[in-house]
Amino acid sequence: MAHKLNLNIKATNGAQWETDEFGSNQKVDHVRKVSEKHFELAGEMSPGDYLLGLVIDGTIQDLIDSEKLEDAGVRDGSVLVLKPRGGQVDG
Repeated sequence: MAHKLNLNIKATNGAQWETDEFGSNQKVDHVRKVSEKHFELAGEMSPGDYLLGLVIDGTIQDLIDSEKLEDAGVRDGSVLVLKPRGGQVDG
């Protein structure tokens, strides 16, 4: 059984979701899709094309969708950030 991780996931508007529903062996892509859906249903993000990033020492490292969380360096207590793929577009 995979180790469950306590994660703090942030939306593009800064809204936060503290969750422990993801295991260390889950793919980044799965976590990204569930996180997008969580924030969209809460009215905190619009549907779009997003990347999931890992905050390390104040900088955001883009994660690869096909990697497992543990292989991408995500640990218990990590902060993850959703960000627009290709950069922010002002509307």
